[in-house]
Amino acid sequence: MNIKVNENCSLEKPGIYKILNTVNGRYYIGSTTMRAYKRIQHHYEMLKVGKHKNKHLQNAWNLYGTDAFQFIVEENLEKPDCLKREQELIDQEGVENLYNVNPLASGTPNMSKETILKRATTMKEKYRKGEFDHGFKKNNIPWNKNRKQGDIDYSYLKGIKKTKTEKLIESRKKIQENMKNRTPVYVYDLNNNFLGFWKNAYELEKESNDDNFKLIPNLKLKNKKGRNGYKYHILKVFNVQKSINKRIPYKGLNFSNKPLHEEIHVEKLDKNGEG
Repeated sequence: MNIKVNENCSLEKPGIYKILNTVNGRYYIGSTTMRAYKRIQHHYEMLKVGKHKNKHLQNAWNLYGTDAFQFIVEENLEKPDCLKREQELIDQEGVENLYNVNPLASGTPNMSKETILKRATTMKEKYRKGEFDHGFKKNNIPWNKNRKQGDIDYSYLKGIKKTKTEKLIESRKKIQENMKNRTPVYVYDLNNNFLGFWKNAYELEKESNDDNFKLIPNLKLKNKKGRNGYKYHILKVFNVQKSINKRIPYKGLNFSNKPLHEEIHVEKLDKNGEG
């Protein structure tokens, strides 16, 4: 991507930019209230894949090729001044000499020139009065601004289960049904000593909900009180699968879909104890 930044201009500020055809000298002119680089990059990506909404510019790009175009940051402006300045430049040059399809700077044909200029003037006045700060209303302060971990008491949420929608419940039922037909689960401690085998992660979760679950003594936990209303020793299907896929421990246990130990095969004996 060929980018040119005029003197005293920056890609990191809003303002006016051009997309220049260096072969015939025609160009598209636009304004942005975001970082100029971000807007230019968006134009480039859309042109590159042939999906730019400006068909006039897209056809020229297809005809002349990528190397024929240069993206230029013309000038940096305050956000409320961008639309007005873009309109002035379009009026000055005339759309018949530009790649711009719309003679109005708004990008929306149903907005009059008077409306565009009125909107720009209103925004400029709000900035002047200090009603906006970096694009946000000054009094609209984020609830967690300047707060640190521990400043807010969440104890009232302990023991309360998360809200579950019907859609979520149905989705989980489907997952559980699918898990019944999936691969087996082998469980090991952190030294890869074999602890047990389950037909699938769903069966393991179901059994782990029991207070007498046999793997409880092998669990290594930071929180032995449980979370979100679940018992501390329950082994959730999602986390078991995550442990298997990423090969990371979960609650002090290792999980695998294949045996990591040497399996012992014992032949069935007849009633007399003979093979």
